Amino acid sequence: MKVQSLIFILGLGLLVLACQPKKQIGGSDESNQRLSGEEEFQQYLDRKANAFEGKQAPAFELTDLEGKKYTNASLKGKVVLLNFWFMACAPCITEVASLKKLKEDYAAKGLELIAVSTDPESKLGAFVKEKNINYPVVADGSVWGKKYKVSSYPTTYLIDQKGMIRKVFIGASDWDATYTYMEVRPHLEKILAE
Repeated sequence: MKVQSLIFILGLGLLVLACQPKKQIGGSDESNQRLSGEEEFQQYLDRKANAFEGKQAPAFELTDLEGKKYTNASLKGKVVLLNFWFMACAPCITEVASLKKLKEDYAAKGLELIAVSTDPESKLGAFVKEKNINYPVVADGSVWGKKYKVSSYPTTYLIDQKGMIRKVFIGASDWDATYTYMEVRPHLEKILAE
């Protein structure tokens, strides 16, 4: 009986301790691991971006849905935003409206926005019409995504007038948001002014 009582009291004590709120000096171990994982992922994305920034853009020859061709040489002297995406990518689709606005705001200043999709032309045409996309869209662009080492969608390359990659944006952006005006558009404005 004494052993059973002792086990009951120990069990009850453990239960009470387990139900106590944990002290969170600097967060829980789980939280710290998650932040560490998020930081590690951000470092990975930064390394990917830095591998291209400041380097010559890989040569490309793109043909949009209208049949117009774009190459590094034909775009020399223009600032190019090369956006890699696909239709089933929800973050990619959320960018469409703000990319259209960006195109409207900067086309006259020399910005060329080209969207390179991995989707086949047979499916992409109707989607482009439905969304009323006002910038060139290239279909079947997987080969170009590989050449630019795109592993996260959307990924957008900002290429200057000399064909140098000035900035890589990995992940969805609201190209018309306040933070974009503070972080992205200054890069664009600076390069367009050169």
